[in-house]
Amino acid sequence: MTRILPIALLLLLAACGPDAGPAADSEPAPEAEAAPEVPAEPAEAAPSGPEIAVFTVPGLDAPLARELATALQGTDGVLKAKPVMDSGCLEVTFEPAKVGPDAILTTLAGVADGAALKEIKAADKHAAPGHDCGNCPKKSCPRSRANAS
Repeated sequence: MTRILPIALLLLLAACGPDAGPAADSEPAPEAEAAPEVPAEPAEAAPSGPEIAVFTVPGLDAPLARELATALQGTDGVLKAKPVMDSGCLEVTFEPAKVGPDAILTTLAGVADGAALKEIKAADKHAAPGHDCGNCPKKSCPRSRANAS
């Protein structure tokens, strides 16, 4: 039994860690230098491609849609504006790295009172700026050839 006691004591000390035992009561161990903090990844990564902001526009008709498109034409990062007359919405395809939906809304509100952001959705990852590939007559465009097949 005498031999088991020292072994049991050693196992107990090992299980409790290096801070247990008589040495723990004397001087505190010097603290190790803390590792530099690594910034946490953002919860949501910035989108890599274009997005579509859908805006409700009261009284949307063809002349107003043309006016809105003209107003957006000089906005850097706006790729396309497509009116959806049935729902009274304007779908604006934009590059989030260059312009945000709030800036687009400010431009729209200058032309159409009551314009409001309805939703933001991901654009088709194959969407090319300024192309409506379903109606594209270019024979040199590889996407046009793929749509013709």
